[in-house]
Amino acid sequence: MAPTSTTDITHFAYDFDLPASEAVSTGGLLYLSGHIGDDDDGNVPDTLAEQTEQMMRNVAASLKTVGASFDDVFKCRLMLTDMTRLDEVFEIYRLYFKPLCLPVCTTFGVSALAYGAQVEIEVSLKNVK
Repeated sequence: MAPTSTTDITHFAYDFDLPASEAVSTGGLLYLSGHIGDDDDGNVPDTLAEQTEQMMRNVAASLKTVGASFDDVFKCRLMLTDMTRLDEVFEIYRLYFKPLCLPVCTTFGVSALAYGAQVEIEVSLKNVK
C-alpha cells in the first residue's frame, strides 16, 4: 500500500476498492481498519475458529505491509456476534502476542458484522516508520 499524506495524517490505501484506508498514521500512532476472517477471494469460513485464525493472519499481513508486527500493537477492539464464545476467540488471539506484552483490549457484542463474519478486530499501534 502506497502512503499519501494530508497535513499530519498519512493514509495507506487498500490494494482493492473499499471506501476506507487500510491504515492511517497520525501523531506517532498507526490505526488499522477492522479485519474479519475473509480470505484473498473474500470468502468467510464457516466456523468461528477458522474465522479468528484467518482474521489474525490478515492483521499480520497488514502489519507487515506497514513494517510492523504484533509486538507494536498496544490496543485491540474485538467485535463478536456471540459473546458467549469469547473464550474461543481469545484462545487463538493469545497465540499472536507475547504473554507479558498483551495489548489492552475492549470487546463488543454486536448483532451483525460485514459479510456474515462472526468476529472482527481493529488494532492500534505505534508508528514504526
